[in-house]
Amino acid sequence: MVNPKGPSCAPVPAASARFVWSDGNSSLRTLRQKWVSADGIIVGADCRAELNGGCYTKVRRTWTPRSNVDLRTWTPSHPLRRSVPLAVTIAMQWGYGMFHFPMEAMVALAAVEPPLLRDAALHVARRSEFVRQWLEVAAPLVNWSHVVEGDIYARTLHVPKPGRCSKPSTSQIGWLRRAVLAALRRPTANEGSAITLRPLGHMEAVGRAAARPLRRSAIAGPLGHLERSSAPALVVVKRSNFSQNEHLNQHRSIRDFDDAVVRPSAEFAAAHGLRLELHNDAALPPVIDQLRLFSRAAIVVAPLGAGEVNLIATPAGACVVELVDPCLFEATRGGCDGKPHVDPTYQRICGILGIRHTVVPTPGLVADAAKVRAALRDCGGGRTALSRLHHDST
Repeated sequence: MVNPKGPSCAPVPAASARFVWSDGNSSLRTLRQKWVSADGIIVGADCRAELNGGCYTKVRRTWTPRSNVDLRTWTPSHPLRRSVPLAVTIAMQWGYGMFHFPMEAMVALAAVEPPLLRDAALHVARRSEFVRQWLEVAAPLVNWSHVVEGDIYARTLHVPKPGRCSKPSTSQIGWLRRAVLAALRRPTANEGSAITLRPLGHMEAVGRAAARPLRRSAIAGPLGHLERSSAPALVVVKRSNFSQNEHLNQHRSIRDFDDAVVRPSAEFAAAHGLRLELHNDAALPPVIDQLRLFSRAAIVVAPLGAGEVNLIATPAGACVVELVDPCLFEATRGGCDGKPHVDPTYQRICGILGIRHTVVPTPGLVADAAKVRAALRDCGGGRTALSRLHHDST
């Protein structure tokens, strides 16, 4: 076998590369002898570049394919080698993120048949604990020892169609919903037994730490009692200034959150027989426990952000109160200029999942407790969700 050599290409400007999905409606492409970068740049021997990913227009990178790779060095027991005979790639810009991995990268696996998932190397943007846990939930056929990161060369490369930027398709959301509900029905380890999942901590989701065993009784945070309690919940999502983008920290953390949001939510929960749960990104439990919490939610109160990705497990008929700064993105460019911004990402997902959605404006990241109370009253105590908590199979 002749070893493939990197093409003699000039550095590839990612921003000008042709998008992989520019033509046709196929959900899976098969390519031969390709180099692929960690953020989805695909280059062949002819030096033509294509770009894979949902948020591909935001990529700003120049890349030259690595030369002198050797296909004979790769075996499944050495998953981090950079040459693979057969690969499925879901690597893309931001493809490791709290929202972007499950909702744009991983949902592409809906187009991949089970035998290919079992046999191929899976190429991801980052081989993190967060990625591993999501794959265990939604794609249990994937062997973690076959998951590779970074820049690779593949003799045969399968490219499944990713979710669009902040807008995965209805069928992709349906695939993920079914996979999550199936995972929640699977048996879990007995109380106190050794498991490999562990708390993600504050934004460890985007890190590279390897999993280590711990006992379920050691899981920190508000979810330790979850398996013993089936009472419906009012879940409050708190954004604690941990973000993939430090700039966003200044524009997504609500001031006086405890008084303006948590306090009225606690009063409402007590009055309606709901269990108050705080989902804080400063102390994230394992992904499956996050999903299990949201699967018991009658009402979710959340600032706009990736914490809402767990709504994929929330029952139809639940109610979401979303806290949104109307100048969120425009403010980063110097003010609203009379053009309030509404991010429709989670409103659309709620619509697909049959979840009620209402918005409480938080201009200047200041929440009004009276408006939070009014939105909660409008949710009606989550009665529709309560009646469906044990029957949701959508």
